[in-house]
Amino acid sequence: MVLELAQVPRETTTACGAIAPVGSAASLTSPILQPAENLALMVSTADGDVRAVRLLLNNHADPNHTDASGWTPLMMACMRAHVACARLLLDHGAEVDRCNHDGVTALMLACIADSKACAMLLCFHGASRDLTNKHGRPAGYFARQNNPQLARWLEKTRHYVSLLHYLDGGLLTAQRTRELLTEGASPHARARGVVGAPSPLDVARALERAGEAPAGSPAEVVLGWWRERLRALAMGTHCRLGSGSSVRLLGGVPEVLDLIVQRLAAAEGAEATTDAPSAEGGAATAARTGCKARGLKRARLSSARWLPKGP
Repeated sequence: MVLELAQVPRETTTACGAIAPVGSAASLTSPILQPAENLALMVSTADGDVRAVRLLLNNHADPNHTDASGWTPLMMACMRAHVACARLLLDHGAEVDRCNHDGVTALMLACIADSKACAMLLCFHGASRDLTNKHGRPAGYFARQNNPQLARWLEKTRHYVSLLHYLDGGLLTAQRTRELLTEGASPHARARGVVGAPSPLDVARALERAGEAPAGSPAEVVLGWWRERLRALAMGTHCRLGSGSSVRLLGGVPEVLDLIVQRLAAAEGAEATTDAPSAEGGAATAARTGCKARGLKRARLSSARWLPKGP
């Protein structure tokens, strides 16, 4: 049944399978008279009319407007697999985890409609995979029913905790990735307390191994940013080794710097335990930061032990 529901034109559906045409009294009326632009936004979203949706949102239509059944324009867009409309609504402040009266969310509807693009967009904007409808079924249940590939993607990305994790699928541009890194987004961010949770750097490396990190891609931007940082660390270490070091005598031979880079990468990888944001106090955060800084300093100062002695 769920596959058929996504194909019914100009209708809304409930989690129980009841169908009501968009614009009918059953789907759009409420005890309070609704502004015409909000009704038009619901209908335009159902039709996938991107131009009309943009015009209405720019003229103060409410992206979180609900009909009598609790449906929002975002739910309508995802049920119809209208990705461009969904993106517009989210950019204008649509609440990604709003539920209708049956406990159904936009992510569940995207999975029912077999729209991986909508599901990925919603997850990128922070949609919860754990919410359930009134029957206790989460979005993953509907994904497994309709699209096993989407179900696997939802499971694989369950522990993504930052925008920087979403390096594939066209969700990030290279420019936006650079902006996030410049603004302080960590390529080491991991879900707290989850063994094996990937960091954005792990995701980028996996994409590179799979041949999916071409020049100019978000993954290549993350990898390039990290390599430049390691090179800077290596140069800083090289300058601190002292005038009697054989490395100083080599004058910064690239192979030597690469060796330092490899050692620093291993040392910093062990130290990098950046977690998702938590409610911990500033004192605890400062203590962890101090420990990491001291560990990295030790790694830098002990670099001479990793290198061959001079004649």
